[in-house]
Amino acid sequence: MAYAVAGKLGFAKDQVKWVVEPFAHSYAPGAKSYDFDINQISITPQRAKAVDFSSSYYTADQAVLTLKDSKFAKATSLSDFKDAKIGVQVATTSYQAVLERLKPSQKPSVFNTTKDEVTALTNGQIDAIVTDTPTVFYLAAPSWTTGRSSASSATRAAPRRSSACSCRRAADTPPASTRP
Repeated sequence: MAYAVAGKLGFAKDQVKWVVEPFAHSYAPGAKSYDFDINQISITPQRAKAVDFSSSYYTADQAVLTLKDSKFAKATSLSDFKDAKIGVQVATTSYQAVLERLKPSQKPSVFNTTKDEVTALTNGQIDAIVTDTPTVFYLAAPSWTTGRSSASSATRAAPRRSSACSCRRAADTPPASTRP
């Protein structure tokens, strides 16, 4: 996708420089070390103040992931998670979804990365992860870590939906190619 966008802008593949940036930094206000970010980011009014988003091209529900042997694995409603220790990734829309939809008795634990969430889940620090549905299905896939799935089926956590989209940095920041 990045090469196709670059081509449409008149750049060859060898002119594309890949930069790895933490998720939360991709839509944070301020100058960036890149001109264009291709990512899946939920559009929120606050984020839209910091970056320009493309038209939304994908919508994903939030979902809950537990281990198969968890006492919450057989949950059939969101209220079943009231006493669960929930984990979310920092700077995602999952935190708000947990507060609004699951309404747990304790605040969600916040982790830097999805890998950190999975580690906390498998170590018993948390009972469940809330994230977007495609990520839950990816994490529950048998090949993700050990060659066999230890996760339960995802339980839908909302009619709350988030639009994932490409975004680029705000127009008030000069392109990296023109910076000294």
